[in-house]
Amino acid sequence: MVSFEVQDIQEREFIPEFCGRAVQAENVPLMHWEIESGAELSEHLHQHKQVSNSVAGKFMTNIGSQSHLMTNGEVAVTPSGAVHSGRAITQCRFLDVFHPVRENYK
Repeated sequence: MVSFEVQDIQEREFIPEFCGRAVQAENVPLMHWEIESGAELSEHLHQHKQVSNSVAGKFMTNIGSQSHLMTNGEVAVTPSGAVHSGRAITQCRFLDVFHPVRENYK
C-alpha cells in the first residue's frame, strides 16, 4: 500500500485559475482541483472518458448540449470525444478521474 497526503503533491496551474495535484496510479489518474471563483473552462474535447466529482462549491458544467449546475457531492460523466466546458460560480474543489491516462497531467 502507498499512502500520502494530497497536500504533499506539488500543485500546478494546468489551466488559468485551475490548480491541480495529480495522483498517478498505474492506469487510474486522479486530479485534485482547486478552482477560482469565476474561472472559465473553454469549450474543448479530448479522447478521454472523464468522471468529475464536485467536492465543494458551485460549477456550471456543459457537456454536449446539456448544462447543469453542479454542487457538493454531484458527479458528471463526460464521454470520450464530447465537447465540454464550464465556469466556476464560486470557488470550487473537484476530483477528476480520466481513462486512459492523461500524459499531460503527469
